[in-house]
Amino acid sequence: AGLPPAGLDFEVRASGSRPLAGLLSSAASAIAAARATDPVAGCRPYRVALIADGAEACSGNPVAAASPLYSEGISVAVFGLSVQDTGAQAELNAIALAGGTGAASFVASDAEAASALAHLVDSTALVESCNGLDDDCDGSVDDGFYGLGQACDNGKFGACFRSGERVCGGPF
Repeated sequence: AGLPPAGLDFEVRASGSRPLAGLLSSAASAIAAARATDPVAGCRPYRVALIADGAEACSGNPVAAASPLYSEGISVAVFGLSVQDTGAQAELNAIALAGGTGAASFVASDAEAASALAHLVDSTALVESCNGLDDDCDGSVDDGFYGLGQACDNGKFGACFRSGERVCGGPF
């Protein structure tokens, strides 16, 4: 038995106390500092992922700490790891609700945790759409859509021939 060598223990497990309110307050401060120097802060989404194995353990109010984050446009996704206590589940759900994500995600295995976190990352990634906007915050509108604005035609001849310009929503 014993412990695996340092750096080789990839099992997800919690340790220590759970100052959830303090963690959320620290996240708010860190994000405020990051936004202050981020030239595309208005375009880039900021989110907090709170991962806990139970309820607040340090007399703070994590529901109250999540609300100002959400008021600033920062959603709080909550993940409960092997949380069996219904009171703790209720508190984690209340934090998620106050943080704008509706309900906590409760996971009981490494695979469930990986899947839940992958879903969060996928929902956070900025992807360019063909809509006249800079959806991915790179300073370019509708980049990646080949031929946009160029002349095109329907490939037909005679009376069936039509010409136009490639636009969003058209065939590419």
